[in-house]
Parts: sequence; C-alpha cells; structure tokens
Amino acid sequence: MSRKNTEWKARQRRLVAVHEAGHVVITQRFGYPCEAWIGPDDGERGWHGWARAKRIRYVRHGGSIWQEVLPELTQRQKRLINVAGAVAEFCWDDWCDPWECFETMSESDRELGGFPPDEPDEVYYAAFRAVWKLLNRDTGPLWPSLIKTARSLIVDQGLSLVLANSMEQAAEHKPSRSRRVFRQRVPA
Repeated sequence: MSRKNTEWKARQRRLVAVHEAGHVVITQRFGYPCEAWIGPDDGERGWHGWARAKRIRYVRHGGSIWQEVLPELTQRQKRLINVAGAVAEFCWDDWCDPWECFETMSESDRELGGFPPDEPDEVYYAAFRAVWKLLNRDTGPLWPSLIKTARSLIVDQGLSLVLANSMEQAAEHKPSRSRRVFRQRVPA
C-alpha cells in the first residue's frame, strides 16, 4: 500500500470519528447517553460509522441503581444532533461554509433532522450556527470534548461508546468487553 493511500485512509478514519463524535457530544449536551461506532468499509470512503441517542440511562443514587427513561428528543434537539456530524467535520478542517456542509450531510442525517432534501432552509442555517458556536476549534466550549470523543472512537475502532449500558455496569463502574463506557456527569 502506498504512503499516499495510507495517509488518505488515516484522514478518512479521523473524519468519520470526528463526524460521529459531533453527534455524540451534542447528544450528551442535552443529557442523553449516546452510542457511537466506527469501522472500516469496503466502499469509496474507506470508513463508516453511526451514532444513536439512547432514551434510557442508569443512575446510581445512594446504594441503588435507577433506570431513568428520558423524554423523546424535541425536533430542535434532533436538528442540532443531526447537523452536528457534518459541522464537526468542518470544525476539524477549520472551515465554515454552511452550504457546503449541507451538501456533505448524509441523506439519513438530513431526513432525521427534518431538513429539506435538496437545499438548506432557514431552520438548517439556524441549526448550523448553533452547533458551530459549540464545536468550533477557536471558541467552541465543546471542542475539547469533540476531540477526546473522536480519539476514543479511533483508539477503540469497532467498539461502541455508551454511558452505563446496563445495570451491572452502572453498579460495577466497569466497561464490558464489547463496549467502552463513556461517562458523563448526571445532572442532579
């Protein structure tokens, strides 16, 4: 394999990790646990991944473990979460172009975010601006979390990041063999 090809694949792996980390960080910003995964792909890009918000989290309270069912995400939250992957890629490259970002969004991110399929509307631009403010490398308060999460996805490629995905893990505070526990502060 040529050096150029190796560098290209490494860049693609980083971009996919940053993309999925964008979804994770914004989802967690709303207090929801999130599961994300990246892995090699035989296709053109070389890497692929997914992220999914979870509506159940396990919380230790006193000596007991409680299962908390979270409310359905609002449409605004869904928009911000679904635009976050593409915005994170642009933040990684230190580039801000809302139109080009829309063009690079996956069909599923557009659909799940409730964005029009063909061209951006004002709702998209508002979501882009809100997420850009949180994730950009110069002033975004979530930039360090984005990078930390992306690195975790790269190091644990093929594994998921989840917050206490079972009562046993919440009790033991240990990750299972197939998943890595990604802890977040639970609001009081």
